[in-house]
Amino acid sequence: MSVTNEFRKAVLEKNVDLLHIMMSNSLVLDPTFEEFEEMEKVARDVPGLYVKYDGKMLENDPSKWNNDYLHWIDTELVYNFSHERVDHIKKVIRYLHPVKSKQMPKENEQNKEKNNQKNSYQEQKSQDQLDGRIIKIVSGAAVGGVAGGVISGVAGGSVVAGAVVGAVVVGGVVALVTKQK
Repeated sequence: MSVTNEFRKAVLEKNVDLLHIMMSNSLVLDPTFEEFEEMEKVARDVPGLYVKYDGKMLENDPSKWNNDYLHWIDTELVYNFSHERVDHIKKVIRYLHPVKSKQMPKENEQNKEKNNQKNSYQEQKSQDQLDGRIIKIVSGAAVGGVAGGVISGVAGGSVVAGAVVGAVVVGGVVALVTKQK
């Protein structure tokens, strides 16, 4: 993985708000945290990258952790980008979305094709995240057709990575799913 040019530009401009958003997104999208670690190295000298923990209570009982809680702490992380919150969200992500392996072994992949088996939703989502086919776009509020119009406008009517096959709106976060051609 490599850090994007947009991220490097935000580092040069010392755009801490944008860095917080990009780094927070990388945690959720890459449960291996490899991209986050690269981003952290590139941005480590930006003043104000990490702030003092605001002291708000974090839920430490894993039985209460779910995707709603993850989305909530992800949003809170953007506003209080502290080491404590980063460590906490990593624990929650590891618990909710454990990483099995980075690549499915070839023989398992071939067997799955032979048996015409589909990945479960979660397996496919994890693989799509690892392969970079899911892009998270943070915006205000977007609903239904408006999200599609915004995505089309952002993409300029075409998507270089492939054909757009879906958009999901959850709490002001739009995830764009693309299919490789």
